[in-house]
Amino acid sequence: MFRPYEEDWVQPFTCFATKGAAKDEMLYELLAKAVCVLYNHLAIVKNFFAREIANYDFYSKLYKQERFNGLRLAHRLTESHIYPTNFQRMNVRKAAQVLSRTIAMAIRHYREKDETKWSEGTERLTKLMNDVFDVLNGRCSSQGITKDNWEAKKKVLNAMLTVLNRTEDVHMRHDPDLPAQMFCSETTCWN
Repeated sequence: MFRPYEEDWVQPFTCFATKGAAKDEMLYELLAKAVCVLYNHLAIVKNFFAREIANYDFYSKLYKQERFNGLRLAHRLTESHIYPTNFQRMNVRKAAQVLSRTIAMAIRHYREKDETKWSEGTERLTKLMNDVFDVLNGRCSSQGITKDNWEAKKKVLNAMLTVLNRTEDVHMRHDPDLPAQMFCSETTCWN
């Protein structure tokens, strides 16, 4: 989709169809060619959008992958993190352990070993949630929000706000290509 600078119209510039699933290498090559064609016609490509979906199944796969390993990347991940009871679901500590930098790095490690394809969205959301916890959860005054560190911490909070806004947009649109389940309840959204 091409959108001119300071204009309110858009123009699709390419479309293709495949029989069955297309390989990711093929999609990346098509995207690179499209960006080159736009650049050759003096268009400035600032960004492009690919649908990234965070999927809880990657946490489950990670746990199953490492469950019987002696030395584990996700050493704090237990069965109660993946399959919590109703009471355990309210435990913020368990949520913070799942949404941690350690888990994000473990997901990346297994993706790079080609064992969890398409897990980038889950990794990025996990890392972002870890960073948001860090911004909002300083244990002493030196870790709090100050004039000196406000810009860096504001950037993290704005990134989280963007994720929440996109999630709300998808929910309001009811896009049939995306999962209908939200990561927050109706009560949370409207309170």
